Amino acid sequence: MGVKLLTRSTRGLTPTEAGLGYFERARRAIEEADEAELAARGAGTGLKGRLRVCAAVTFARIHLIPLLPQFLAQHPDLNLEVVLDDRQIDLVQEGIDVGLRMGKMLDSALTVRRIGRCKRLVLGTPDYFERAGTPATPADSVSIRLSFICRARAASGRSGATALKLR
Repeated sequence: MGVKLLTRSTRGLTPTEAGLGYFERARRAIEEADEAELAARGAGTGLKGRLRVCAAVTFARIHLIPLLPQFLAQHPDLNLEVVLDDRQIDLVQEGIDVGLRMGKMLDSALTVRRIGRCKRLVLGTPDYFERAGTPATPADSVSIRLSFICRARAASGRSGATALKLR
């Protein structure tokens, strides 16, 4: 910048007159930028209007529905519509704003954010696997009777288990 902003002495640093002026203008510029960002995001206004959210039934029961009372209290002008469906529906065609899905996304046109992980386990007694064989892939489990248990941990920290029995 070519101008001295601070004076150094044995007792510390002291801003020069130019340094004080620069600091004050920089502070105002940062405040203005922060206010512009808040205005653009609609800060303080809360969420308004209709929001359609779709999730699988069990996932919603464990992770989503318990959080709704507090979320709706924070956003009283929001009309929330929760669609519980275990099918992979077309989110755009069904007018869904937010879809909570497990697994890989098939439609690359959607914006995707990971909010949690799900670990899948294949469980059975040693006697059962000795009789039926041990499946090497999920496709192998279609012809035998198994229970799949999914332990999920969402961004909220809540966890739960879902059992799915196949024959």
